[in-house]
Amino acid sequence: MSPAGGVGGGVGGRVVGLLLISQALRGLGYGIAAVQLGAILRLDGLTPARVGLMLAAILAGTLVAGLALARWGDLAGRRRTYAALYGALVCAGIIIAFGAPPWLPAVVAMTGALSVEVIESGPFTTLEQVMPAGTGRPQREVVRGFGLYNAVAVVAGTAGALLGALPADRRLLGEVLAVVGAAGVMLGTRLPASVEAPAAHPGLPRTRMLARSRGPGVLRSASLLAAPVVAARVGLLRTMVFTHIPSNLLLAAVPFAPALPGAIALLMARACLSQMDVPTRQAYVMALVPRTGADRGRGPHQHRPLPHPTGRTRAGRADPALRAGAPVRHRRSRQDRLRPDPVADLPIRPPARRPALPLMRST
Repeated sequence: MSPAGGVGGGVGGRVVGLLLISQALRGLGYGIAAVQLGAILRLDGLTPARVGLMLAAILAGTLVAGLALARWGDLAGRRRTYAALYGALVCAGIIIAFGAPPWLPAVVAMTGALSVEVIESGPFTTLEQVMPAGTGRPQREVVRGFGLYNAVAVVAGTAGALLGALPADRRLLGEVLAVVGAAGVMLGTRLPASVEAPAAHPGLPRTRMLARSRGPGVLRSASLLAAPVVAARVGLLRTMVFTHIPSNLLLAAVPFAPALPGAIALLMARACLSQMDVPTRQAYVMALVPRTGADRGRGPHQHRPLPHPTGRTRAGRADPALRAGAPVRHRRSRQDRLRPDPVADLPIRPPARRPALPLMRST
């Protein structure tokens, strides 16, 4: 997505550059928060179960904010909303740095500005992934740009998670988040007007289209809130194992679904289970180590994102025929070969068939 000549190319390069800087700063801050926030809450005296509930509440707030933004974000203005989210992150950082009742960070988290994921997928991402649409760049460059965008997110998040190996420090975490938020406000004010939503026209705006695809997110949020209830009955370890493995099997079965409704049903079923191991795993780790040794308990979490950058970068450069839809395309092609042609006996030769999935055609 490097800019080409002309005004449009210059504006496109400016938008992409600002988004990459913003993603890098935010990934660094969220990476530290993903590792240290649970330990800080634990050192504040919260039980492992309450720590899990707090983290689940933050994730639920991210989902609610993303849904609201997808529905009404264009009305308020993308640049204004973007800067407001970073302003909320500044407030969250100040609250964490100077201490507050445990419920107050959760209230701030309902804005969606705070995240406990190394790779954030909340309202910031909802805004950022529609902003390059106004740059006028070719689709091939947009795809490569998104590959770079996600690779930057993973690298920055991994670096932040590694910095989280430092002793848990409330003031350090809060100051980092506040500085990231202040820098984000400045970056948001420098975005050009081309990132705003176009004038109303027939059809769904892009952010409305994103809202339609939030069904799995709602189910994941429900699974996060249901995880503590299930863990109270069967235990933390059983909840982790007997939800994570079936969710992976459901995901592996998606390419082999006979039709779109079956694939959607498998994805929805997976969404009901895929996140139940997150709060239980975090509570389980914090319960295994003493409060004075919480830093050592965060070690495994710091190394989990290390392999991610390679896959994200390769996905952005992959040939369209080799992307995630290839198994579905292969299955559809095989079904077309086995299915009798209803017009084969007609005297007039029918027009050539169009490919089943034009978006996946090799260029």
